[in-house]
Amino acid sequence: MAETLRYFIDEVLTRLSMQSGVDTQVYTEDRVRQALQHKFTTLFDEYWWPQFTTWQEEYQLDGSTGQVVGDLSTKIKKFTDIRNVFNEYSGYPLPRAPNNLRTRDITNPCVQSVPDATKVFRIIPVTTAGAIWITYRTRPARFTNDNDLVDMDEEALILGTCWDIINDDGTNPGAEDKFRMLYNERERQLRKLMHNMEASGNPRETIPTRWW
Repeated sequence: MAETLRYFIDEVLTRLSMQSGVDTQVYTEDRVRQALQHKFTTLFDEYWWPQFTTWQEEYQLDGSTGQVVGDLSTKIKKFTDIRNVFNEYSGYPLPRAPNNLRTRDITNPCVQSVPDATKVFRIIPVTTAGAIWITYRTRPARFTNDNDLVDMDEEALILGTCWDIINDDGTNPGAEDKFRMLYNERERQLRKLMHNMEASGNPRETIPTRWW
C-alpha cells in the first residue's frame, strides 16, 4: 500500500534517532527527502515492480516512420522502461536494432530508440505496419509534497535510505552494518516474493535473463 512522503520522512528520522551514537540533528528533512528519492529511483530501476508495469498494451504503427500512433510521453519516460515489444507476426519479443548495421539494411523487425519523448522508440524497418504490444513501466514524477504518495515496499525504502545516509557520514560503523544487513535481507525477500508463482514450462515464458 502506498504511503505519503511525510510518512517515509518521519519513519527514517525515527529509525535514525534510535541508533546509539547518531546525532539526529544532522539529518535535516531536506537531506532525508533527497536520500528517499535516490533510493526510490534505485529500487525502481532494479526491479519490474507490478504496480508500475503495464503488460502488453496494444498500439498501431503508422506504417511510415516505424513509430506508434499516439503520444507515449505520459506512459514511458525512458527507452529502458520498455521490457519488450511484440508484433502480430511472431510469439517472440522483437530484438533491439543492431548498432553495427545501417537501418536501411535491416530486414527483420527490431526496436530502436528515438529522441522524441512522445514516441520513445521506433520499429525498423520503418515501413512495418500493423499492431504491436508493449510491456513497459511508468516512472512516477519526483516526490515534492508531503502528501505525495510513494508506492514502494516500505521496509526496503526506509532501510535503504537509512543505510545510505549513515554510509555518507561514516561516523557510525555499527549502525551502518546493521542497516546494510537489514536492507540486503529485505531485498532477498522481495526477489523471492516476485518469483513465487511458478513459470510456464514454455521457454518463452520463463523468468527473463535479458532485457529483450
